[in-house]
Amino acid sequence: MSFSYEHSLEAWKPMVDHKDARIRVLELYPLPWYLRWVPTSWESYIPLRASLVWTPLAEIRVSRRRGPNEVSNDVVPIGDTEIPATNETTQFASSSASQENSVNQAKLDSTLSKVYPSYKALSYTWGDGKAKGDIGINGTNLTITLSLTTALYHLRHRSEPMKIWIDQISINQDDLQEKTEQVQLMDRIYRNTEETLVWLGPAQSGSEALMNVFNKMGAFAERFELYSYYTKEKHPELRAIEDKVNPEDVKTVEYHDFCDSVMGDFTYALFESLIAFYSLPWFRRAWVRTVKYTSQSMHQLMTCRLFKNSVCRQKLHSYTERKG
Repeated sequence: MSFSYEHSLEAWKPMVDHKDARIRVLELYPLPWYLRWVPTSWESYIPLRASLVWTPLAEIRVSRRRGPNEVSNDVVPIGDTEIPATNETTQFASSSASQENSVNQAKLDSTLSKVYPSYKALSYTWGDGKAKGDIGINGTNLTITLSLTTALYHLRHRSEPMKIWIDQISINQDDLQEKTEQVQLMDRIYRNTEETLVWLGPAQSGSEALMNVFNKMGAFAERFELYSYYTKEKHPELRAIEDKVNPEDVKTVEYHDFCDSVMGDFTYALFESLIAFYSLPWFRRAWVRTVKYTSQSMHQLMTCRLFKNSVCRQKLHSYTERKG
């Protein structure tokens, strides 16, 4: 039996007011308990199963992500509660909220969890649409692109369900009126996500080594609390650390010791993998900018900052000379 947006769950109704916004969220079921022993390579033979439900979309009146030094007079209205919007409160699921905003953060998290169920969002490429797969939703089968099918097989947890918003499933692609309204909500959808997952495709030659380097850099940047330097007051300290103004400073030594330790990772092959990585179709999507600026994690920002370190630039210069 084929899935129907009209009959498999409550039909879509036009939004009367921006406060009435709703989205469909997919709950992707884990592997059946009696099949959790199977090897990972067999998981693609176990059908995807899920349910799709409507959920209210929180209204967060923030037109764009603000820098750490910009003052905002906007509010985050949640029911009858109005909480001043700071750079931290616009990222209500972030673990990086500063201590001085912890009270507002906790209050916002508590209220949101009661009124608006948390969900993740998936950003990916549809592919050419010729190859197809399917997923069981609410007891019926929905045909989806092979690219999305592959992504869901990789994202499916062995024992825990996952609530996730996916444009191809959460929006009825055959209903132009609904599609138009939901696309207009895209900014809010991404701002309200617990986490945005990006599916770039299956692993390819060199990609695992590149991801290992990115993870290593991101883990150090978080441990170093690099994000704490992104304020008007502390940013000069970061520049001083990068420029070795005080070579014996503890933080300076820690920073450059790490940079020196990853020197060997920046090989010719890694830069080739890096070029292939940023040539993937996802980076050419029109929605990438929306995903980047509304759901951008500190991990990505911090990794990019380290990548711009003079050591990395030196390696990049050597690579370009060899390439040229």
